[in-house]
Amino acid sequence: MVKPFRIAYDVVTSAETVFVRVETSDGLVGWGEAPPAPKITGDTVGTIAAAVKHLAPRLEGLDPTEYWRAWLIINRELRRNTAAKAGVMAAVLDVAGKAAGLPTYKLLGGWVTEFETDYTLSLDEPGVMAEEAREWVRKGFKVLKVKLGGPPSKDLERVRAVRDAVGPSVRLRVDANQAWSLKEAIMMSRELAELGVEVIEQPLPARALRDLIVLRAESPIPIVLDESVHDAADALQCLTIGACDGVNIKLAKAGGVLGGLEVGRVVRAAGAKLMVGCMNETKLGITAGAHLVAALGGMDYVDLDADLFLRGEPVRGGIERDGGIIRVPSKPGLGVEVLEGELREL
Repeated sequence: MVKPFRIAYDVVTSAETVFVRVETSDGLVGWGEAPPAPKITGDTVGTIAAAVKHLAPRLEGLDPTEYWRAWLIINRELRRNTAAKAGVMAAVLDVAGKAAGLPTYKLLGGWVTEFETDYTLSLDEPGVMAEEAREWVRKGFKVLKVKLGGPPSKDLERVRAVRDAVGPSVRLRVDANQAWSLKEAIMMSRELAELGVEVIEQPLPARALRDLIVLRAESPIPIVLDESVHDAADALQCLTIGACDGVNIKLAKAGGVLGGLEVGRVVRAAGAKLMVGCMNETKLGITAGAHLVAALGGMDYVDLDADLFLRGEPVRGGIERDGGIIRVPSKPGLGVEVLEGELREL
């Protein structure tokens, strides 16, 4: 990492991930990324590698364009293991797009070619976060996501410092990563509304659904859930009981792009807010997430910035950035080239 990345319950100093390679009999090669997130999905590098090896022979013989069939097979063969599924499905969709001569998002019926992402400020002292906010606004970002983690009085200092540093025109979001109690979250929602914060992400523990129902009724700011919602079934439950205003879809939670599409359809049907986020991953995984955004269209919030935290990565191509604007590759498949020599060195 460029520097340690802190959230309420973790500090990350390096990126650990798994790349998945799929090859067809015609010589097409597809790549996907499976980032472990043990505290969220339960996946580790070891479990991902084992799951991919288990799935590989069960996908042999498929036509590259039978990607929905591949999705059904991997879900029949394995429960959970969602990061592994995400890596396999990204690689399958990469070769499917190459076989069809289409970028993956167009293969899935999408039309969006560019969109805006936020930049995430690591949890730190208020002054440090304020200076980082100034730096990324100077680099062209107009939306910032502020990591918080208690105590609430310190969190308010952090948001005030960032707001004072960037002014009223920059959009702010906050993510407490499950750090607050119900009483704290209700108080914070009212204070943060005064500071122009547009959304609060995962303020309470993942399974505190009854408290989330109360908070959503009291909060003047929309509540979006991340750790509480992994797949379409979770989204259906949380939206049906009124525990949130929206959902953060991540490929490693949903099992990949097709799982993300399923979550997105549930959220759309409920008239709720859509967000696509990321784990600690390279531009390979971020580009797969961008294809999901382009396929779904009409995002309320996008948080695809993890590759900006890395000192280097064994990939070339993929998304293009212009400040906070992301442009989706137009090449067939995902549009990412993996540098296999550099990958072997790592």
